[in-house]
Amino acid sequence: MDRARRYFIPIITSWAVQDVVQGMIMTPGDVEDDDPNSSAGVFELPRNVAYDQLASATRSLGTSLSGSYPPVTAVTRRANGTPRMQRQRWRTVYGTVGIPLNNVSNARHVSIVLRDCSAALMLLTQAEYRHRDISLYNMYLVEEKVKEPSGALSDLEYAADWNSRTALHTIRTGTPIFMAAEKLLGRWLYLPDNDDDDESGTDELSDPFTRARTIFVPPSADQAPQVNMPKPKSWVTPLHDAEDLYWVAVYKLFYSVPAANPVPAPRQVEIRNLLFGFGPDTTINRKDFISRGRLSDPWKPEATDEEMVPAAFLPWWLSLKGVGKAIKKAHYPYQASWSNDVFYPNLQRTFLIYTKLVDAMPTDLEIAVYPDPKEDAARINKSIP
Repeated sequence: MDRARRYFIPIITSWAVQDVVQGMIMTPGDVEDDDPNSSAGVFELPRNVAYDQLASATRSLGTSLSGSYPPVTAVTRRANGTPRMQRQRWRTVYGTVGIPLNNVSNARHVSIVLRDCSAALMLLTQAEYRHRDISLYNMYLVEEKVKEPSGALSDLEYAADWNSRTALHTIRTGTPIFMAAEKLLGRWLYLPDNDDDDESGTDELSDPFTRARTIFVPPSADQAPQVNMPKPKSWVTPLHDAEDLYWVAVYKLFYSVPAANPVPAPRQVEIRNLLFGFGPDTTINRKDFISRGRLSDPWKPEATDEEMVPAAFLPWWLSLKGVGKAIKKAHYPYQASWSNDVFYPNLQRTFLIYTKLVDAMPTDLEIAVYPDPKEDAARINKSIP
């Protein structure tokens, strides 16, 4: 249990800053947060608090992991008829201090956060839960005094068990810029008729909790076929959590440059705009990119690896290509059988790739944020292998 707990940011306690009156959120006017007479005032921590909570009601109403919150109120409709949850402001006291991934400036530390948050998703999957809100801002680097830092995941207020299909738990949640393609569209994209992947193989999988390794062998074609299950209504699966994490990693990569030479690759900004610019073809671009690791403006040839990322980031990018391919390959067997047995071994597969990424990244590679310029400036280095 202690080993599993390290993958999450523990919550000591939380309390509401705003009040809910007849289903409407009421903000305490101009009252200062440090006014003890307001609901946003000073809070005295209890002396005996539990550090082993996975989650509590934090920033919003409606977590499935706590029963102490008021009911959620769906107040508007947004794209594809998806209800929006009315949110309530909460104060949360965490038991661990971490650096949000968006502020992590060492490439190896970034890979550690990706690896350990991938392990956190495996743990949630073992408990038959899904996170549903993976983003750059709830993944943390936790620094250690005597050993290498670790990563941890937070913000479980939207987490829900696999079997929950209430109106609350079918609402699309998360940060759109990091959402899986199917979450953005609200429908299945990898049904068997669309399967263009004929690759198969044997994978060695690693469990971060037991440190045991197993061999996963895909079923052979002559095995008895599974009974076809009816297609369920679109829901957020653990594979979508894994894909959300992949998009966080891709976003961090394409918005970064080496600090020692802060020049982007020749087509780095072009590709990230196609993926994160929210144009009319964003969802199609993401499905194509995660499948092939390639993308381009319709009027240009496809960008190569060396054109998309700086040379120092190639190990980072090649690992992410493997993660994307693994996730894409996992969507098809799930949508062919609708079997939940697909989830855990495929999350193991992505965890193993992130683990290898940590081993491949140098310890001294510092990174810097590269904002949105009008033009890319770098020239392609033809000598890059």
